[in-house]
Amino acid sequence: MSARSVVAKFLSDPLLIDMTFCPLMYYGSATEHDMDWPQFVIMWQALFEEGFGRPLEGVRVIIRALLNRYRASGGKRRMNCGVKSIRHTNGCAHGVTLDDGTELSARHVLSTIGWKETLNLLDPPNPQLHSGTEDNIGRLSFVETISVLSRQPKDLGCDETIIFFNDSATFHYEKPADEVDVRSGVICFPNNYQYPDNHNLPEGILRVTAMARYDLLVTYA
Repeated sequence: MSARSVVAKFLSDPLLIDMTFCPLMYYGSATEHDMDWPQFVIMWQALFEEGFGRPLEGVRVIIRALLNRYRASGGKRRMNCGVKSIRHTNGCAHGVTLDDGTELSARHVLSTIGWKETLNLLDPPNPQLHSGTEDNIGRLSFVETISVLSRQPKDLGCDETIIFFNDSATFHYEKPADEVDVRSGVICFPNNYQYPDNHNLPEGILRVTAMARYDLLVTYA
């Protein structure tokens, strides 16, 4: 269900609608110009109701907690071993084959490399799953720059934490015509979060995110 179609039943001001969707889309939409309604609800609660937060050590704290729980449950992590193929039978994945030929079996296989990339690893191939997906693959991408500063952002007069900006008449959440679309984006100063015991990051950080065109960036790289 289209989130815009639902929101339009309650809001009529185009500017307010764009202001509502801008942060939610940047944090959780894989669809141009719109969002899935369930995803909109999740992001609304996370951003507008619960607000933003950041551990002093960043996402590493969360990853470490998940990894500890995984190991406590008997899991084993293997690094630096690429997956050559995903074995499946009757539409159900039951294992993977690594680049070195090692075969691992599992009741469930989770892939985080992307839909198209996952389909390309299926053994045997399943062309039916590719049908109708090509036009929507790689439509949206982002570019992010991180600047490390010798001073805290507040010393430079920047006391905001996150800024969602859009300087055009309407908000365009779409594949750019050029390499990067700087009409809108996200500016973040991680130093300005309220950390426990007045701690802070040792260096100033400025992170800027904008929409990008992946195929052009890859070509120039």
